[in-house]
Amino acid sequence: MSQAQTALVSAITAAFVTMVIEYLAKPQLEARKDRIVAANRERREAMAKLELLPPFYFDLVLLADLNHGSDVGITALNVARDEVDALLRSLLKFEHLLGKRQRRLAREFEKSMSSKLGRLGVIEMMHEEGYLLTSAFIFAARRALLENVSGVSDLLALRPYRPWSYFRKLRELRESLEQSDQAIDNIPALEHRRTELDRDRLGASSPDAP
Repeated sequence: MSQAQTALVSAITAAFVTMVIEYLAKPQLEARKDRIVAANRERREAMAKLELLPPFYFDLVLLADLNHGSDVGITALNVARDEVDALLRSLLKFEHLLGKRQRRLAREFEKSMSSKLGRLGVIEMMHEEGYLLTSAFIFAARRALLENVSGVSDLLALRPYRPWSYFRKLRELRESLEQSDQAIDNIPALEHRRTELDRDRLGASSPDAP
């Protein structure tokens, strides 16, 4: 085969390979790139939303209010629960960007936060019976939730570029999660407290009532 023929075959082969890449591989690479860009955007948005949660957690202390303040506390509780649910939905969209251990720990954080908010949610069911959450439990739960929000933010920002630091931080975050769970386990959550309505009813039924 002459040098000219060899050059022609090489040119044809190169053109064929270029066409295959252009029409087969490139669309897949572009689609993968778009998925990664969208997932990273979802990740950044989730982290930004986490920064907006603390003010609602501060209002949770109003769940111990016997009167109208508890309505503000319940509103804060509902907002916090909705945001945690939204975090889980968002996590499903970008969890493939996280390492295996990182992804598992993110799920554990979400589960723990949902559990804490669920325990606070008993106020809605028990309030009419005169049972209220204890102030000690509410303050402990709020502190634990704030620590969880900070932990999730750190977790989502974590990158495995430096393996030693990466795994050390994962271990620290897991320990902080376990400590936040233990912090509220031994605190009585409910106490029976007479509401103004209860006192009015008792006064009306008293023999000495006018």
